[in-house]
Amino acid sequence: MKKHILLSFSIFILSILYLLIPVINSPISSSDFSLELTLSSLEFISEIILSLVSLLIIHFILACFCYSFENGISNKPNKITFSFSWLFILTIIISYSSLLFPLLELSIDEKIALPIAVSTSALGLLVTYKFIKKKEKKTRYAILILILIIISYPNINISNKIEATIKNEDKINIIIIGVDSLRPDYVTKELTPNFTNFIKSSINIENAYTPIARTYPSWSSILTGKYPVNNNIRFNLSEQRSESQTQFVTHTLSKNGYTNIFSQDERRFSNIGKGEGFDKVVGPPASAAEFIISKLSILPQVGLFTQHPFVDFLLPYVKANRGAHKTYIPNDFSEELNENLNVPSPIFYVNHFTLPHYPFSFNRPVFLEGETLDSDSPYKYMYKGMLKHADEQFHKLLLNLEEKGFFQDAIIILLSDHGESFGGIDDGPTPKFTFTDFESNSSGHGTNVLSLPQFRVQLSIKLEGKAKKCKAIFKTDKKINYSLVDLMPSIFRCIEIEETNYFDGLIFSEIANDRDIFIESSINPIVLSKSRIDKIQTLAKGIKFYSVNNKGKLIVKPDIYNEAIKSKQRSVIRNKFSLSTFPDMEDDLIFTNLQTNQWQPASMVDDKKLVKDMFYALCSHYKKDEINNLFEKCSQPDEFLIKIYQKWNEQ
Repeated sequence: MKKHILLSFSIFILSILYLLIPVINSPISSSDFSLELTLSSLEFISEIILSLVSLLIIHFILACFCYSFENGISNKPNKITFSFSWLFILTIIISYSSLLFPLLELSIDEKIALPIAVSTSALGLLVTYKFIKKKEKKTRYAILILILIIISYPNINISNKIEATIKNEDKINIIIIGVDSLRPDYVTKELTPNFTNFIKSSINIENAYTPIARTYPSWSSILTGKYPVNNNIRFNLSEQRSESQTQFVTHTLSKNGYTNIFSQDERRFSNIGKGEGFDKVVGPPASAAEFIISKLSILPQVGLFTQHPFVDFLLPYVKANRGAHKTYIPNDFSEELNENLNVPSPIFYVNHFTLPHYPFSFNRPVFLEGETLDSDSPYKYMYKGMLKHADEQFHKLLLNLEEKGFFQDAIIILLSDHGESFGGIDDGPTPKFTFTDFESNSSGHGTNVLSLPQFRVQLSIKLEGKAKKCKAIFKTDKKINYSLVDLMPSIFRCIEIEETNYFDGLIFSEIANDRDIFIESSINPIVLSKSRIDKIQTLAKGIKFYSVNNKGKLIVKPDIYNEAIKSKQRSVIRNKFSLSTFPDMEDDLIFTNLQTNQWQPASMVDDKKLVKDMFYALCSHYKKDEINNLFEKCSQPDEFLIKIYQKWNEQ
């Protein structure tokens, strides 16, 4: 046994060395936060140590398997039987891993892996039988029982049997199902039949926008009913401060008898959890250590072993974690949701599926019938493939919730936290004048306020049972623009809760035609000057924008937070027009006609009063930024407007 443990430990060391290559090259682990910062975080260090111990346990189990296999094939173990046992175990791991996770670097072709897996399994069964036959009768029974427990344990769901859903007849359940990066214009009957059917049977709000096209601040705006400038959550991985966390509606809902549940299959950029008032959180750990530990998923032995609940308990960073996308099986997360939704009602349930987010892949390659992969723009094809599977996850979750009785009296919402831009001609406005040029269709999301496909969101609301009385509250007009911050005020009106905190959002049915909505960007180097980027990097002491706090969370460095806010683009949308500011555009604004999808310098717009009114609205909304010297254009708005027109007189 000692030789097996020694070789297994050697494989453990080699695995760690193999892991160091992607960890060093990772844009998060090597560029954005430094190792010295993590040493001050006890939480981070303890997570890493526990994960290494778990990895050692996995390799100890491997040694035990090899030892048992060797004893099964020979009464007198020797070098040949020792080598053969390890060759057998490693072969079976690689073959099964290749079938389950074909995108891993160490995977082999599935056509080769399948016959190898079948033949090695047959040999394994034969050796197991021979090994058991050697033992005494009592020992045989004990081994057989142990094998049965190991095999059947993943299918035993004790929680489903002992817990029951308790119905409170006086309350309406609130269920919000989010889909990352879901663009409304990509929802079709052929590609996403379940989204389509839900939308058709719901109140569909067509002109809906997110205040910021990044997951964490977008969800924070949804769950506070406030714009980012007022809830103080402006970026992904903003530090969780109590003054922001207490603004979440979950605290009020708890006082009114609701059980708050949050689930998400990738939480690395969105740290929403119990601090925001949720009673139960489902999903992988939201910690800085997760960025590194999830890299273990590239090891075939880890990917396979974590499919077993016991090992998944020891190492909860791989299974059902979209962050470890090459080993992410969509159905694993669906099953995890099913196991964790046996709670008393009324519930406030928030779920977020992240499949349609970059890198647009999971454990297996996706092929779409009737679609052709464009080599010049492969992400569109890959994005559609993720939508198709997110649509299936959505359907399974609906069935699960309905089966548990949560739809009897419920507000059920399908939404996206933001859209997505592929940098195409339709992803941003075109210039009205040929002599003007400006980046208007940046790829991704949160990168450019002119690219409205990044900010337009899906928002559909279905009312069941007692919630149908609220139909008038959710009545909307196709001519009016809406924001995700309008959702919670409208829900609270429906469930008749008097909210003491002030919502920025409005009741859907009470919104006027000339209502302004506001959007802002994250940091986008494409539209920042080199001097501004250099300043941010200087404050960050290099290009490391993140640090690890004492709770083991990855956060935007406090030293650069204000400078990053200064670097934001901001925009106001009024009717069919938008007015946008860019941090390094010091002598103009960008005015966009949303009907014609054309932009122009605001100084060339004939209706100067409209430009002035919209600019003043923007300055008023971002008054906090202006007071803190984070929105320079609004420090002297009259002088700035004079300046944008003066330049034409000087030419």
